[in-house]
Amino acid sequence: MNGTQSQLNFLPEQFTDFIFSVFSEEWGFIGSVVLLSIYLILILKGLSIALKAKDKLGRLIAVGIVTILVVQMFINVGVTTGLCL
Repeated sequence: MNGTQSQLNFLPEQFTDFIFSVFSEEWGFIGSVVLLSIYLILILKGLSIALKAKDKLGRLIAVGIVTILVVQMFINVGVTTGLCL
């Protein structure tokens, strides 16, 4: 694609930590909102699975997976947008 920030190497690690900024540059605001909406749907589905789990171990596994996803998403999006250091 033809994003100026990623093509001119202004983003130090565009295929690792800065994937959200490259995606946002290429797809724009609507693409970013769609991606964050997909993340939200995935998180809500995981929490729904955790609530429907019949035993404690299933609940803990589902909440653990959702927690890992939320932390990674927050770090990735937060660092690239400047919300967290």
